[in-house]
Amino acid sequence: LIRHENIKEPYTEFPKGVKIIKYDANMNIISSITAQFAKHFDSDDRWEAKNNVVAVNLKGDTLKTEYLVWDMKQEKIYSDQYVKIIQKDQIYSGIGFESNQDFSSYKIKNLKGQMYVDIQEN
Repeated sequence: LIRHENIKEPYTEFPKGVKIIKYDANMNIISSITAQFAKHFDSDDRWEAKNNVVAVNLKGDTLKTEYLVWDMKQEKIYSDQYVKIIQKDQIYSGIGFESNQDFSSYKIKNLKGQMYVDIQEN
């Protein structure tokens, strides 16, 4: 943990990584984010996560990327880099991503995807 205070935009650096957990009102885990490096900016209550970033929501959907921002004031998560979302039966990827902060509703920009379809022959 490294604190940078005497600068225009103070922040706390987490060079050994973080695990951020989001809880609901009943203290149930609704989402989590892990990363090998992160910064928290005090002025706008914003997290920047880098290097092997993984976010998981309540449904078990998993987001993987190298860069992610969690804007706690705006209550959203976003990235402008390559993202991959792994669901139980589908994988989506693209460049750019935006979500609400519990990662329950999201949009991938420049979407690419794989869908698995069972084909039954007669």
